[in-house]
Amino acid sequence: MFYTGASSNWPAERIERLRLKTLPDVDVATSFSTDPDVKVIQQSDKRCENIDKTHTDIILTELESVNIQDVNHNCVNNIVKRTCDIFVDAAKTTFGTYIKCDKQNNVKINASKPWFDEDCRTARKKFKKSKRKLKRNFSPDLFNETKSLEKQYKRIMDKTKNVNITIADGQMNNVLLSTLGIFSNVTTELRFEVKGCKDAHLHLLTQKTQAPPFYDIVIGGWYNNRSILARYTKNYLFGDDVIGYGEMNCSTYKKFWVSWKAGNITIGRENSNHDILMAYEDPCPFFVQDIQISTDHGGNVNWIIEVPISNHIQADPMQSKVVGGMFRLVTDCPTFQILRTTSTTHLIECAAICMWSYECVAVDFVNHGGVCELVSDVAVADTSSSYYRIVK
Repeated sequence: MFYTGASSNWPAERIERLRLKTLPDVDVATSFSTDPDVKVIQQSDKRCENIDKTHTDIILTELESVNIQDVNHNCVNNIVKRTCDIFVDAAKTTFGTYIKCDKQNNVKINASKPWFDEDCRTARKKFKKSKRKLKRNFSPDLFNETKSLEKQYKRIMDKTKNVNITIADGQMNNVLLSTLGIFSNVTTELRFEVKGCKDAHLHLLTQKTQAPPFYDIVIGGWYNNRSILARYTKNYLFGDDVIGYGEMNCSTYKKFWVSWKAGNITIGRENSNHDILMAYEDPCPFFVQDIQISTDHGGNVNWIIEVPISNHIQADPMQSKVVGGMFRLVTDCPTFQILRTTSTTHLIECAAICMWSYECVAVDFVNHGGVCELVSDVAVADTSSSYYRIVK
């Protein structure tokens, strides 16, 4: 039924419905089902404290006193906009806001256009779509299709371009290579050149922030007298340490490469001998999602990044399981992302489920409760944990 005339003549239930529909008082008690097998969700006596009650009362008063004959599009749009603003402001207060800004004003990128073009985006979209299908419903045919799309994606990405980056003023200007379109987490190797007197820093991150765990690499630190490779989880663990002057040069670019395949972190010099500068084998490696580059202690470093290197691919979980097919207990691990939790009788049954899960690389099994957790190699916290990992 459509009501006309002044709102004072409207039935009380009509006004109440309009009030609840437009500006709910969020005293909500909802039940999605009366079926006992369905979980009933109730939110009783719960309020959105951040909603501006003063403005909602003003709008409600205007709605109750409005004459329908005077209503036009501008009036409706104004009420809708003010109502939306109230909820948006409440959401900002409750959840916070993200302001995208350039905090790295001294970072210069000398590139005509990003290498990651539309062809790369299309190939990535197809590969990820197939990967999601495989994760939901594994089959040999879908697995082969996913592998084929992955190879196609890597071939398309194999269009190496150099990107020049300058980090100056001695600040920890942590630049994520992925935000510049010059890093893909399917690779396991990065080649680069640096020119500077000291302190070229790289962080191999398992998350998109500089939060542990990560691998820390310093080339030409301590006034160009020392280079280090470390694993930072709960504690800072030195994996390798090289003492010697002159690893960097103030006026000449020097070439390096870093590899992180299957937990073998290696930094080398790009020369005819491919000399290894530092190396460390992580007993419980984690997936490298991104790389940060930076400098410190008054450094001024020019970088030339060569990406991508599609011939070096991060280990495929399924392939490593077929080759190894065994698990071993590793105690000094970060906390990994849980893919799935299920109940099993024995550890062997838990491991078998992991074997057929595309992204699973380890399991956590609680014997007395029969709880089986399948985890990926994406670390989500630096808390020390133990897992049965697949032997590669």
